Amino acid sequence: MPRASRARCGSKGAALAVSLAYLFLPPPHENGWHDFWFENWLSHQDIVQAIGKQKSIPLTTYMIHPWTPQDLAGQLVRHQQFHTDMNQVLDINGQDLSVLDIEDPQAVKDWVWQHYTEHQQAHKALKL
Repeated sequence: MPRASRARCGSKGAALAVSLAYLFLPPPHENGWHDFWFENWLSHQDIVQAIGKQKSIPLTTYMIHPWTPQDLAGQLVRHQQFHTDMNQVLDINGQDLSVLDIEDPQAVKDWVWQHYTEHQQAHKALKL
């Protein structure tokens, strides 16, 4: 089923600013992870589609949404595979995002920054 693209909701610049803004700051509370992960999933969908169109390389779409705290380890591994795939195609030097202690505020802050940086590089490389 096709989904509505954020790019159709406004100018490309506005879509980029809004989509990555949600990935820049750690979620302020437990429910914030649901919102963060949804925006993250949308960004991954945009990246996979853009790589397919621009580079003619089909990438796998991994199940990372909805946010499921009970499957945190599995979700992080699948999410890391998204990053491994996109980083390889786009020649991005990525970090290991498969481990996260959501109870440690500094670990969350560091993870979110590393994660945001990879998405920012992918969006820039693909002109999203």
